[in-house]
Amino acid sequence: MQRGKIGKASLLLGIIFLATLLFVPFMGLTARAEDSNTEITYAGKTGQGSDEYMGDPMDVYWIDASVQRPDDYTKIIGFELNVTMTKHGNYGGGAVDDTFQCGMILTTQGKHDPDEYVFTYPNGQTPSFDLSTETIVGIGVGDAGWLASMAFSPSVSLEDQMTDGSTATLTYRTKEALFEEGDPVMTLVSFIGEFTYNSIEWITGEPEEIEEQPWDKVEKEVYADVATVSDDKQNGSNYVDITLPKTGKESYPVVFWIHGGGYITGDRKNCLLDTTKEYFLAQGYAFVSAEYTLTEATTADNVTTYGEGGMPQMLYDLKAAVRFLRANAEQYKLDTRFIAAMGESAGAGLALLMATTNDEEGEPFEDLSMGNAEYSSDVQAAISVCGPTIFTGDDIVNMAAYLGSGMDFERYATDADYKAEIDELAIAWSPYEQVDVDTPPLYLAYSRQDTTVDFHHGEDFYDVASMFMDTEDLVTAFYSEGGHVDRNTFDSYSAYVSYVEFLNEKYAEVIEADTPVDPDLDPEPGTDPNEPEGPNVGLIVGLSVGGATVVAVAVVAAVIIIKKKKGGNRDEESK
Repeated sequence: MQRGKIGKASLLLGIIFLATLLFVPFMGLTARAEDSNTEITYAGKTGQGSDEYMGDPMDVYWIDASVQRPDDYTKIIGFELNVTMTKHGNYGGGAVDDTFQCGMILTTQGKHDPDEYVFTYPNGQTPSFDLSTETIVGIGVGDAGWLASMAFSPSVSLEDQMTDGSTATLTYRTKEALFEEGDPVMTLVSFIGEFTYNSIEWITGEPEEIEEQPWDKVEKEVYADVATVSDDKQNGSNYVDITLPKTGKESYPVVFWIHGGGYITGDRKNCLLDTTKEYFLAQGYAFVSAEYTLTEATTADNVTTYGEGGMPQMLYDLKAAVRFLRANAEQYKLDTRFIAAMGESAGAGLALLMATTNDEEGEPFEDLSMGNAEYSSDVQAAISVCGPTIFTGDDIVNMAAYLGSGMDFERYATDADYKAEIDELAIAWSPYEQVDVDTPPLYLAYSRQDTTVDFHHGEDFYDVASMFMDTEDLVTAFYSEGGHVDRNTFDSYSAYVSYVEFLNEKYAEVIEADTPVDPDLDPEPGTDPNEPEGPNVGLIVGLSVGGATVVAVAVVAAVIIIKKKKGGNRDEESK
């Protein structure tokens, strides 16, 4: 009898032991696993409180690849993450009326404490955070999951998958190794929405070395919240943030950044292409982010209702900011001989409009009463990333973003005088209609897959601009992949290196034209006395123009002058 009791007890202990062996590993795959030795470990919540943009504090997890792959985690090039979305979130200010429904997950290299993830979400725009580690991938799911491409780089999205309570396997694969020797952990943040992380399987292969020249971020000197007009002219949108590289130079050429947001949202604190910004600084450029008046608008059920329009004040604000920079160049260490306007989406359209209206004083382009009237608001180059260029013709509907409730479509269709008035403004405010031989060098970056700002805005603008501008001053980067301002495309290494090469070349040309040659100067062998200090200047292209070309340019210039008097370039291509 005693032996039987011992046998049953042993059997019971054996069952409990086996159950423990089977159960403990799966505890490590639940959303709230506490054992630090398991593969997926809950680390806690971010320190941010709830607000209309960021929502509640976010859950943070550590995932240790060496649990499954102790010997070859350095060969991991991707993963399959099985998750359940327990509750969707909202992108931007969508939480107010439950629009832009989605879930987003951020993965970063290394093991980081939750309080290291301090996000900013300026005015409902794209998120940003200051963290020394590199993003592995941002993942978006749900109806608005595609917005992950604007928030993170690299990113993937499963737009049509996952609603509350659904489970899916999210796959990411790259060519590079995700982990380095001695650092097999990645940190995962439930950025938008709430998730249960069920399991992860690693994808291994032979990692490839991506051909990128290494570069390091530089220390910065920041002048924040700088007013660009006097107090009596201040409308609440006349501020810039000036960021300089701390490299000891006397002055820096300027990238004048204009944020996007459909002309109705966003502010200067947000730079969607944040890696590009860091690269500009590393290459010796000052980065000035400007505010401008927005069109008032509210959105409910994905329908936008406009209030008071922001145009032309938004253009007045930006040009006043440029004049302010020139008036105070010495104080802020700016080489304002070269200011390049740049933006994404709506901001890119405004950058092009600034460039194509150089030397246009007075309404509807510039309000000199805002101050520093003796200084020029001209820019010496512009870069457009997915910017709208046309507000005339079939694109007249886009004028609502400029004019707000001042755009009456019914009246436009029936009142000839009102239609003529709106058409005149549409011509004035369309870069497509304003480009001419005086337009400075332009870089046009657009995607054929863009469903927000259609590709024809880039292509059609190029067609008309190429009639007036030298091909060397009109650079295009037309992509077959990537959506609207997709950071995988427009904030990639190849993209921002290309931006800087373009600016370096044009900056060198401006300095060369501005610097007189001293016949008594005895330069060191192999040096150019006119080469500018500042960024790492690239190849300087010399142009030799034949007599026939000069004649052709003169004829085109005459045509443009006549065309300008008639009001726009819409029919120029057919001519």
